[in-house]
Amino acid sequence: MDRAWEAVTLRKPQATTLHLPSLEVSLLTDNEHYQQIVGDRLCHHASGAQKNGITVAVLSREDSEMPLPPVWGESIYHPREIEKQLSDTPFRATYFHDDGLWQIYDVHQRFGLQWMSGKFRHPPWEAGAPLRVFLHWAYQTLGHRLVHAGSLGKGGRGILLVGKGGSGKSGTVVGGISCGLRSVGDDYVLVQMNENRPTAYPLFQTLKQDLKGLQRLELEHLLGPTRHANWQNKYELKSEDIGQPLADRLAIGAIVIPHITGGPKSSFHPLSRSHAMLALAPSSLMQLPAERDSGVRFFSNLIRSVPCFQLNVGTDPHEISDTISALMERRYQCS
Repeated sequence: MDRAWEAVTLRKPQATTLHLPSLEVSLLTDNEHYQQIVGDRLCHHASGAQKNGITVAVLSREDSEMPLPPVWGESIYHPREIEKQLSDTPFRATYFHDDGLWQIYDVHQRFGLQWMSGKFRHPPWEAGAPLRVFLHWAYQTLGHRLVHAGSLGKGGRGILLVGKGGSGKSGTVVGGISCGLRSVGDDYVLVQMNENRPTAYPLFQTLKQDLKGLQRLELEHLLGPTRHANWQNKYELKSEDIGQPLADRLAIGAIVIPHITGGPKSSFHPLSRSHAMLALAPSSLMQLPAERDSGVRFFSNLIRSVPCFQLNVGTDPHEISDTISALMERRYQCS
């Protein structure tokens, strides 16, 4: 990390201030490609009196004084083992073999380093959720959490949609937005627990849907000649592409697990908290490194704070959205 500070001092890379919920990020980089990703994909909030701030330097040999990052070697990189070894230190770290990329964070100094082997050598998912790992580490120290979930709501109130890939989260979110509901995100959202009441905030602009899903929702007209499928063979959109921007926040009243049935009607059924935990926690814990124990505690508190349901998803996006709206109205009338 000392070498990173030296590189920052010598080169004085361009600084960009990012205003996020409860956090201000100073991004230091001369990597124009990464600057564009951050500017396009992160949700930028109005600046205010932020009490918490971090600095993240995105550096490679092409745009800084940094050498090539060290290679892990042929042995398997075990994130859990690295987490244990660093647990008594102020450092957090993760490594990506395919791109030879290190992400390192000093909790005490609130300084992060994304050490790249080239200006374009970042994991493919980084383009849809830039700085995700650093935001995870920073918010974790504040008692908040990035959650792998979709979201829908209206009137400032909403639900979190959770489950493994292919369960229908993204399709339900995109369809809901097209039918007038609001969202704070399709893939990762920030959740804060205030007096055991969860509130979700947007961090990333990206919504994802494959071609079949867009055709089913009659949204394939959004695909112009310059829009290409990503590494998951999905197209990345923004909420305003569909009709309205992301909401500033949603007070969460339920955890919902979508289940695609292919039937004509949608319906909700109560679900045990243990089933909801199995749908919520594993993907968030696996995709975001370090401090899994604190993550389990956070998700347990989240699950206990609101009721949990299974949503049997029908085929008509308007009917699905009406069913979700009816659930939210019932929930908030009873709360």
